[in-house]
This record gives sequence, structure tokens and C-alpha cells, in this order.
Amino acid sequence: MRLLPILHLSSAILSGRACLQSGDRKRAEKEWTDAANRGGRFAQLYLALSQLKLDAGDPDAAARYAQQALNLNPAAMEARLVLGSAYGNKTSL
Repeated sequence: MRLLPILHLSSAILSGRACLQSGDRKRAEKEWTDAANRGGRFAQLYLALSQLKLDAGDPDAAARYAQQALNLNPAAMEARLVLGSAYGNKTSL
């Protein structure tokens, strides 16, 4: 089992959450997108990005990230909720 990549992803998720809690949304997004771009295959990472995008008023990006979370974990109910909210917030279907 390759533990190091999992630790890096967990660290990125926690770091992004800390940034978000301190009000630094841009830094949180950077932490999470950097981790995703490094090949992050962790549903929580994409779920965090989807919620961030939904809160920022970007339902298209939120839906894409929520779908990626579901692709990694089809049982992720929170991702389904974000996906539904994103579709509900889209101005053009």
C-alpha cells in the first residue's frame, strides 16, 4: 500500500479546510486543486472542491467536481446532494 500519496492528500484536504475556516477561499482552492492535479484520487478532495464552487456560485464546476467524487465513491451521499444543488442552481439546463 502506498501510504505517502494518501498522507499528502489528507494533508491537502486538512490544509484547505484550515484556509477556508480562516476565510482564505483562494488558498483553500489552490490547496485542493493542486492535490487534484497531482493525481488525487480521493472523493473527499473533489467533494470539498464541489462545495467550494457551489458556495462561490459556479454550479457547473460544482457539478463536475461532485461527479468526480461520485466516480471515486458512488455511495457518497454528500456528493449526490451537492450535485443536486448544483443542477438546481444552474441557469441553463
